[in-house]
Amino acid sequence: MARAIFALLVTAALSACASRAPAPPPPAAAVPQNLGFLACQQGLNGTGAMFEALTPMTTPNGCGFTEGVRITAVPSPLNQPVVISCPTALAMARFDLDVLQPAAMQHFGKRVAKIHHVGGYTCRGIAGTRKWSQHAFGNAIDVIGFDLTDGTRILVSRDWRARGARANFLHDVARGACQVFRVVLTPAYDKAHHDHFHLDTGPDRLCGI
Repeated sequence: MARAIFALLVTAALSACASRAPAPPPPAAAVPQNLGFLACQQGLNGTGAMFEALTPMTTPNGCGFTEGVRITAVPSPLNQPVVISCPTALAMARFDLDVLQPAAMQHFGKRVAKIHHVGGYTCRGIAGTRKWSQHAFGNAIDVIGFDLTDGTRILVSRDWRARGARANFLHDVARGACQVFRVVLTPAYDKAHHDHFHLDTGPDRLCGI
């Protein structure tokens, strides 16, 4: 009888501990397609992003965007303003809040203070093909690194193939990005992406990690 009571007490104690254990963060969610420009802007406002809406723009050869924004923070500040489509900006905000910050806290105990990129909207095709890049429609951004709040800089070019916390962080970030963006290309995909993550919300689906 005493053994039975003891077993019940142990089970209850373990259950109580389990109930107090912090739940893992929910997986990041992809931005819905065809959200609408107004709803997208409202969503961006809700994340704390800093941006301005742009008028539609097209070029004679077919580049351009209908739902463009110039964004400076997503809500983490960017190293420079970037023009991208609103859905891509909203995906960046979700990426920042749901992927970057939890990964930085897990690996370093610090938050990401700045995101470094090298471009968004650019009227160009995919190298070696006749197909337009998603950059040509503002649906892509190339991210090269991140600054932590203590000044630590993490670079894709230097740290992706290294060992330790920085590499682990970048690989976790890339995996998380695949839950938010439709296409993620990393140094593991090809040599053209040896120094950056290509993140896009175009029609294709590819997790190149």
